[in-house]
Amino acid sequence: MRYLICFTILLFLAAPGLMAQSQEEIDDALEFYPLEIGNYWQYRLIINDSADNITGTFFYTIEVIGDTTMIYDKSYRILEVNSNLQGKLPHHAKSKHAQQTNSDDLYYEYERLDEQTAEVFRWSPDSELEIYEILVDSLAARQGDYSTSARFLNIINYNYGTYHYGSHNNEYFGEVREVKLISPLGPPYITYTLIKGIGLNSYGYSGVSSSLLYAQINGEEFGDFVEVNVPGEPDLPRKATLHANYPNPFNPSTMISFDLAEAAAVQLDVYDLTGRKIQSLLNEQKPAGTHTVQFQAGNLSSGVYIYRLQVGDVAQSRKMVLVK
Repeated sequence: MRYLICFTILLFLAAPGLMAQSQEEIDDALEFYPLEIGNYWQYRLIINDSADNITGTFFYTIEVIGDTTMIYDKSYRILEVNSNLQGKLPHHAKSKHAQQTNSDDLYYEYERLDEQTAEVFRWSPDSELEIYEILVDSLAARQGDYSTSARFLNIINYNYGTYHYGSHNNEYFGEVREVKLISPLGPPYITYTLIKGIGLNSYGYSGVSSSLLYAQINGEEFGDFVEVNVPGEPDLPRKATLHANYPNPFNPSTMISFDLAEAAAVQLDVYDLTGRKIQSLLNEQKPAGTHTVQFQAGNLSSGVYIYRLQVGDVAQSRKMVLVK
């Protein structure tokens, strides 16, 4: 009986305030997190002065390699997570019940999609609470909804974060796609995005940012695969490149990253649409490699802003959207 009571309580806490939706809407929501076997994602992870005392540019991959049945006869997908972090994973990166292997950089998570509610659950047994899964996403949440979940929490006593869901359309991999923006209302302060038809796209918080480079979803490829030969030491960029900020839209902060093929004097500024400079983020010499800067916009109004990178005689600009 205690098993049933605890499991019922967990489901009750799953997604407060979400309205019932039709099965067609649920099926549509499920496309934001495709967990079919064989699907594969490759990410770049940039860490600067984090609480984990890790600095550098790393890569990690997630692949759905199979399925398995756990308690209550529920079927979970097996997610293989592999990185070149040499065992130095950020503290939020995996749940405390992830299955570790002999390698510090390879472990497994178990997740399932509830096709009746479009909720994502992760297998996470706890002998004290007798709870065997936690909610990590409410895919059916729409613009303005709130949900209590734990995608990036290394769960301690199953404390959940409360997230606000937003929705917008943006161009990814050469096509305009619908995107969900999930923003925290309290700790953990990790904002992330999901792309319809592709899955987890990016996440970021102070000093840490992750962005999707390549995905293979149901046989279709998106982006450019990166060969990583030396653990912890990815190849240097071939040219100076300003990347899309993430998340975008954002509130109140976003991460801006750029590549340098060689050491150079760098200037990174933010402007409004009238051309007025809002803030200077960088004006200094930087070594070759990938760099990231956090832009705080808590004192600005909603709207479109331009960020501009100047490296030598070459300037690059991109747009970002602040939504409050």
